[in-house]
Amino acid sequence: MNTCLTSLAFLALGAGISLAITATADQQADQSSDPIAASLASKPIELTDQQGRVRIRLGVKKDGTAVIETLDTNGTARAALSTSTQGTGSVDVYDTQGRPRIAAFTFTDNEAGFQLLDPDGTLRCSAVSSSTGQHWLRQFDGKGRLRMSSGGPRDGNAALYFFDEAGLPRLATGTTVAGEAFIELSDSTRTPRARISTTPGNHLLTTLKQDAPQP
Repeated sequence: MNTCLTSLAFLALGAGISLAITATADQQADQSSDPIAASLASKPIELTDQQGRVRIRLGVKKDGTAVIETLDTNGTARAALSTSTQGTGSVDVYDTQGRPRIAAFTFTDNEAGFQLLDPDGTLRCSAVSSSTGQHWLRQFDGKGRLRMSSGGPRDGNAALYFFDEAGLPRLATGTTVAGEAFIELSDSTRTPRARISTTPGNHLLTTLKQDAPQP
């Protein structure tokens, strides 16, 4: 499961990589007062509808990120497509208030992922599929704490993990391509304390680890 944590961490930080290029024609005259406009290497290209409302903006930020952004009729950015100089591609979707809610990414090592956020920006769900075939779906509570993770390697094994509020895995269940099914419980030190499994030969195995004897 740890092989994908780096990409997932980057995924969690990536929301809003292509933030709305909100500079209007008037604001462009004084880009120093607009931090987003000031981050552009050049003035954006704007496409308007028949009523003269800006609906599409194209620009390149000073860090080299290329951004294409679409706006609704109220002038609020609702979606953006960007590519960084490192080769990372992303698609961001915003709600009616311009807050990032959905982001999808491809990484330079050919991993891909997405994330879902609350209106306040709290990460609630993320997923990644690696170039080696591993895949993980992670779910977070309202405070952004990891509580569930599911997935497995390319070989077909599958597992589901439950985490406590401290982020420690306490319950795991899964199946293997060899035919084993298991449930495992761990204590607050991540030590497995109980395991129930069925073997490919339909044998039931139960393992319990008692508390260490007190001196």
